[in-house]
Amino acid sequence: MQHRRTILLAAAAIILIAGPAAADPWYEYYANAVQALEQEDWTVAIQQLNAALEKKGDSGARVRSYGMNVVEYFPYLRLGVAYYHLGQFDAALQAFETEARLGAIAESESASAELAEFRIRAEEAGLAQAAEQAHRIRTIVADSLAESARLEGQGQIEAAIAAVDKALAVAPDDAGALAAMQGLREKLARQQRAQELERRVLQLVERGRALLDAGDYEGASSILSEAVYLRTDPDIEALLDAANSRLVDQGEEAKRLAEGLYAERQAADLEARIEQLLDGASSSFKAGATEASLAAANQVLALSPGNPAALDQIARAYDVINRRLLGTRPGGNIPPALRLVDLREENEEGQRVQIIRSPDFRLTGIVIDESPVKISVFSDDGDIAPILNSESLGDFTLTEFSVETTLSPGPTSLWLMASDAGGMNSGTEYLVLYVRPLLREPWFQALLLVAAGMVIVGPLWWNYRRRAELRRRKFNPYVAGAPVMNDDMFFGRRQLVDRILQTIHNNSLLLYGERRIGKTSIQHQLKRRLLDVDDPYFVFHPVYSDLQGTPHEQFFGTIARDFVEELAPTLAGLAITDSTSANYDYRDLVGDLRTVIRYLQERSSKTVKVVLLIDEVDELNEYDPRINQRLRSLFMKNFAENLVAVVSGVEIKKRWEREGSPWYNFFEEIEVRPFGEQDARDLIRKPIEGIFRADADVVERIIALTGGRPYQIQKLCVALVTRLHEGRRRKMTVADVDAVANGQ
Repeated sequence: MQHRRTILLAAAAIILIAGPAAADPWYEYYANAVQALEQEDWTVAIQQLNAALEKKGDSGARVRSYGMNVVEYFPYLRLGVAYYHLGQFDAALQAFETEARLGAIAESESASAELAEFRIRAEEAGLAQAAEQAHRIRTIVADSLAESARLEGQGQIEAAIAAVDKALAVAPDDAGALAAMQGLREKLARQQRAQELERRVLQLVERGRALLDAGDYEGASSILSEAVYLRTDPDIEALLDAANSRLVDQGEEAKRLAEGLYAERQAADLEARIEQLLDGASSSFKAGATEASLAAANQVLALSPGNPAALDQIARAYDVINRRLLGTRPGGNIPPALRLVDLREENEEGQRVQIIRSPDFRLTGIVIDESPVKISVFSDDGDIAPILNSESLGDFTLTEFSVETTLSPGPTSLWLMASDAGGMNSGTEYLVLYVRPLLREPWFQALLLVAAGMVIVGPLWWNYRRRAELRRRKFNPYVAGAPVMNDDMFFGRRQLVDRILQTIHNNSLLLYGERRIGKTSIQHQLKRRLLDVDDPYFVFHPVYSDLQGTPHEQFFGTIARDFVEELAPTLAGLAITDSTSANYDYRDLVGDLRTVIRYLQERSSKTVKVVLLIDEVDELNEYDPRINQRLRSLFMKNFAENLVAVVSGVEIKKRWEREGSPWYNFFEEIEVRPFGEQDARDLIRKPIEGIFRADADVVERIIALTGGRPYQIQKLCVALVTRLHEGRRRKMTVADVDAVANGQ
């Protein structure tokens, strides 16, 4: 510091003696900077030094300032000192480096010593500052991640993501923060998909219930079936059962009622329906829902033409509507407001048409205007004179009209025109379709009788022939030992498979349970279902691999071959490494997987999800631990976005739930248990339904002997069916069950 003061005082003395009048511009800036440094005004010093450097960028130990006057000029040294005192250590070191690189400072012992001293100070202070900054960053990251974990635990995923954003703002490359962000975004995506699924299910249920209430049982059944497919729920299933039951009842009713069904339905509970609609019209009007009130009143007129209460409600509704459109008092003439009692529905061609079953047709409606109106009606067969009834309603006149005509089979267009005294017109077209009931035709009635006979007798005959043929071929539907590939024989696990399909987008799963409990069958059924999934975000490519008997040195090659075999139709001859080679290793598998996934992703707008279905995964416990570590890295590092696994094993859970295992906390675990009683009953009874008979005591005996284990059930039932064929019998007995169980 003593050297620095000496230099600064000398520089200041020179400046005072010489005066600024004769000095060069750079020297004036430099002198001002020296004075600012002496006063510890570091910001001003930096401004003046930068101005001096613009005029003179080179340093010098003896630089002529003016006349014969010579001074030391080390602007970068002074700039570094100012930056140092401001705590900007990187900028200071950069300035010192520039001064040293210019070389002139070596000619001044005192300036060189000052440079060396301040450079050391800046380096030490910079290191301390960096350490402090790193500590602050670590603290912010730790606090942010802790806050994120807390918010995640409370289910506030978006707030948790915002907390991690704070960590990434100060540490963009922090591995923990990046992993947390990826996990949260995946969880949010799952949550959003679940919410969207729930919204879709609720919409379907609401719509299905409305259709059910409206009597559209076929539509309700279709809608509710979709809801049941998306989510297994007893309440939804109950609604679906109700819709199907009523649909069946409706069909039976159609058979019983035949001719005149349309008219009878129209007349059923007419009075109660009219009362309900009038109450709804009044309630809607009071609530300010004028259009809804008008619609309800028009429905009343369709059921009860000329109904005084409906006409009164319509008048009040139109009064409100017209005043809303035209103001409190209309000014000038307006076109008549023409409204029909519209019972048309949209057909397949997009037309709105009313379908009737009788040739006698009546169309009603109303017209509102400032004055009485003239109504003209035209049809394909000529003009029709309407029946009019006008009533004054303050500023407006309500004209009720009806049109009655006899229609020919097929479509008929009615054109209606309303004209008022002021020459204003309003018009509309109404399309009606008369469909003559086939039930009135004798030939069709005869055809119905024949069809009814075929409906009753045909299935009975077909079932008889089918049972006889199956018994002749010694039909045995049960599967003992092999995985269940036939969907008709896959009982008891459908909800489990649905659960896997709902979570497999971002989670790998472990299926564990005792041997022959059905894990392999689940894997095969899951593969089939994945091929048929229509997901809005992902396209699935399942790959099944059985590790039983696979030595560890062939593991990666086996996985690669399974990929090639399973995806061969999709890959279309894509060139990959020869996996049969003895030298095929982990690096080869990574390269081939990357090629395969890139190829699949280029041909899909959705995210590719390759689902590796690994059976007999217990084999991994006998492998070199490095194989397990490398396999895990496939899912965690190399292909985290595109690769998930569903693995199944027996003892695997006990080994992998240890903290030292590379698979610790990696899988979502699902236990595969024996069948419940109902699933066991279905497995026993449904495959032989209509062919053989098994009473309740037989079924319960089988369940008791097998403990509900599907393999044991199938094995026992295979022997039972064989025993019935040999005895030429159709009915199982408890004695049969005990005999087979005892090996007789």
